[in-house]
Amino acid sequence: MAENPKTYDQAFKALSDVDPRGLLGIFGVLPRGVQAVVEPIPRELSMRPLEIDSGYLVRKRGRKPYIVLFEALTSWKRPIAERLAWYGAFLGHKYSMPVHVYVVPLIVESCPRRTPSYGRAVRGGVTVTARLHWVKPWQIDARHVLETKSVELDPWAILFDISRAQEAQAFARVKGNRGGAPLLRMLIGLRYRKDRDERKMVLERMADMIGREIWLESAVVQEWLDEGRVEGRVEGAAVNAKAMLTKFLAFKFPNMEIPASLDSIRDAGILNLLFDKAAVTKDKIAMARAIDKASKGLKF
Repeated sequence: MAENPKTYDQAFKALSDVDPRGLLGIFGVLPRGVQAVVEPIPRELSMRPLEIDSGYLVRKRGRKPYIVLFEALTSWKRPIAERLAWYGAFLGHKYSMPVHVYVVPLIVESCPRRTPSYGRAVRGGVTVTARLHWVKPWQIDARHVLETKSVELDPWAILFDISRAQEAQAFARVKGNRGGAPLLRMLIGLRYRKDRDERKMVLERMADMIGREIWLESAVVQEWLDEGRVEGRVEGAAVNAKAMLTKFLAFKFPNMEIPASLDSIRDAGILNLLFDKAAVTKDKIAMARAIDKASKGLKF
């Protein structure tokens, strides 16, 4: 199965947009029952074209406001720690408040054997340091996800410490949420990417639980994703990617009017990124805007 880290990155960002309080809850940053107001902060920092994954302004009763910065990972590289130090410094300076940095490796393989406690960035005589808090989903009981009873959060339970009974519960909920099936199937592929036999068995259990029709729809989506990510290997990659994107948009948003600007995009890589975005976006208007931005060479 082909893998594009941006797909998981975008899925995580989509989750952080629709349910920021729930996200902080399932990762133990703000346990359920703790009263707090959570507001997403803009990903684009005005002082520099620097984009963050998921940042939140948290207001808890009896405590001064502070910022929580999340960084979801499917692989770890040392420069990430340095980058997080800069992110924290920029956010702290911009909002004049404390910043807490959380690193979220989505699977065991994306977590370094020795998790660094700090990220440091040095530029001449200036040193910036950020303390890193590591959150490992596979060590957290999946009940923390399932107890939220959130259709947005349910598919993510598969990345947590999940029992067979909890797995069945997550699958049953996805059955009533057709849009969650492609995401769940994708996350199963991520969690068990090193164990093909286990992945196959889990996918079979998913198919038995949610019904073959829904499962096959999600399988078709994954096939489109896999095929659409093959860039430059065959002649007409952009044409194929555009055809797949158009077909998928018609599948996901039956009433969506495809922007004419899509025809002007001839870069297979951009089209594949638009496909990844479509896989995790629920708003057809937002998707149309993304296509228009991409056609103009803007970030989407």
